[in-house]
Amino acid sequence: MQLRSASLRQPLSLSLAALAGTLLTTSAAAQQTLATIDSSADVVLLLDPFDGSVTNPSFIDIAAAATAVGYTGSTTPIEAIQVGDEIWISDQFADRIWRFDLATQAFIDDIGVDLAGDGQLNNIRGIEYVGDTVYGSIGTDNSAGTVLRGIVTIDVPSLTVTGSFNGRDLADTGYFDVYYNGTELLVPNIDTGNDGIERYDLAGNLLGILVSSDGATSFDFLEQVSADGADLLAAGFSPPSGVYSISSEGDDNGIIAGLDAGTRGCWRLGNGEVLWTNGSVVATDTEDKATGGSFRFISQFNLGGAECIGDIADDFGNLGADGMVSFGDFLALLGLIGPCPGGTPGCTGDIADDFGNLGGDGMVSFGDFLALLGLIGPCP
Repeated sequence: MQLRSASLRQPLSLSLAALAGTLLTTSAAAQQTLATIDSSADVVLLLDPFDGSVTNPSFIDIAAAATAVGYTGSTTPIEAIQVGDEIWISDQFADRIWRFDLATQAFIDDIGVDLAGDGQLNNIRGIEYVGDTVYGSIGTDNSAGTVLRGIVTIDVPSLTVTGSFNGRDLADTGYFDVYYNGTELLVPNIDTGNDGIERYDLAGNLLGILVSSDGATSFDFLEQVSADGADLLAAGFSPPSGVYSISSEGDDNGIIAGLDAGTRGCWRLGNGEVLWTNGSVVATDTEDKATGGSFRFISQFNLGGAECIGDIADDFGNLGADGMVSFGDFLALLGLIGPCPGGTPGCTGDIADDFGNLGGDGMVSFGDFLALLGLIGPCP
């Protein structure tokens, strides 16, 4: 992560209207994009973050990775995420993560095939990047031997699989995604009878169940979970299928998009619509954006490279760096006010002390807003 020093010499009497104008102007330069995967063609598509339209139908050729390593088995890529200046792509059938260079889209290497047999990432699905760790959701719940189960952890600096955790019986879990909301990991479990979203801290301790299905009229088989302001979107694949709205307190507010569509991926667009994917389209409820493929999770890339201090959200306040400190980071900070988990400094949004001096103090508070004022603009 690149660091910048904050200058707090801007007049604090700057009006809110002028501040918003400045932030919105600078945010326009951000090289932010959405992405999804067509697993039938093994490609990553780029999408406009405002309206979901396709801007690049073949940004990354995932099939090139299998060719490079001589892998001839089945592939089903699920999610592509940005890890620094790389794109990591989880592959459910190839049981590994493919690594590509963000700038050139060239294949680098794969992760998770160091062990014999099924390897370390058997049936990996959604992945999430937090700090120096990538967390991966594993769908296998009853294998033995070398296979890791639950949520696996990958140390990014060393590119090694370091372990796994699971808050329930190993025979009763089928995880499909990992989403970090700034304080904890939210993990959808599709195991029959355990359908719901589990809560974990970054050390892998089970904190509880955010929401559970009633097994009849509520969600079934949740795949991707993504931000919707302070709340969540969750893509339900099985009937009653669609994109569900789930509050940060765990209230199931029902389907708000993609009714009966067998949804897999979900994302709130800048124009207010919900973008969703399934086995045939990328769409909103008003328009198909891409057809003729088998589409998976939606994620966000910053084509300008890695994030910097203060870059915690996109232009719309959804957590995830976009290469720019702008109005969206202020919006996200509003939803993070309060102590860091365990009082440990450096949680998302904790970038300064009470007086705006850079350096986390274990609390997201007024000082962090002051520091953001001096960081407005593109990351180096």
